[in-house]
Parts: sequence; structure tokens; C-alpha cells
Amino acid sequence: MVCENENLEHFAFCDPGVSFTLNNNFEDNLVSRFKEGNPDRLFFMPHNSKCHWILVVIWAGEVFILNPLPRSTTYPELEKAISRAVIAFNIQAGRGNKAPTIRYVTGCPKQPGGTECGYIVMWYMKEIAMDNEMTFVKKWSKKNRKVTVAKAELDEVRCETLSHIESFL
Repeated sequence: MVCENENLEHFAFCDPGVSFTLNNNFEDNLVSRFKEGNPDRLFFMPHNSKCHWILVVIWAGEVFILNPLPRSTTYPELEKAISRAVIAFNIQAGRGNKAPTIRYVTGCPKQPGGTECGYIVMWYMKEIAMDNEMTFVKKWSKKNRKVTVAKAELDEVRCETLSHIESFL
């Protein structure tokens, strides 16, 4: 994948292996990740909850949760763990003890079937990173939007993923 967005240094990624169990280690790791580099970057955190991938985007004091399932689902334990980590970071960084606002982006494009959630999460990250205007929240906020990601777009992500993996072989 060739990224032509000049703002890529404004992005950070959180290890999905760290978010698998929402314990104190998760919160400590997230706080440490915020401390690396610019804490105001947009953080992508793919999260697997019960064999389903979602994307958490932490940006500008807000947490955005993008779920590729067509039905609405909430993640209260994840919300609490992220809130605790953000508050802990804010206190340590001298930013007060403000909790983040948590928003479910209900109009984000959905997976076309029942097994594409991981590829959709990668597609979300690519779309957001390539958007110079950073309009993903506005673009995907409509609650009654019934858009699915096209098969061709998913195939492109699949091929890019395979190409990346092959580069290590």
C-alpha cells in the first residue's frame, strides 16, 4: 500500500494483542503508548472481542468505536478500560483528569457477510489515514446508513495484507 497522505506521522497504532484482555496491563500499556511521541496523534486500536474485530480510534479527547456488524453492539468494559487509561495519562501529563467522550460511529460501512470483520477494520484504518480532511466521523455518523464495503475494496485490502506478509518470507 502506498500512502500519499502527508499527515501519516500524526497516526499511531496500538497493539491488538495488548487490548485482548482488558486488565491493568492493558491500561498501563495504553498510557505508555500515549507517552511515546505526540500524544495528540490519532491512535488506531484494533480490538478483538469474542472473535469479532472492531476499531477503536482515540483522537482529540474522544474515543470513536467503529463496528462492522450491521446491528448495534456496545462494549462497556472496553469503554471503562479506555476511559481509565486516558484519565491516567491526562493526570500524568498535567492535563487534568478529564474523561474522554465515547462515541459509537453507527453509520460506518458494514461487513457484507459474517467473517470479514478483520479486513473491514483494516479498510477503516486505510480510509481514515488516506482522508486528508479527517472527515470520517462526519461522513460515517448517520445512524440509518446501510452501506457495506464493496467486495473489490475488501479484495484490495486482502491483497495488500498478503503482499505485506509475503515480504517477511
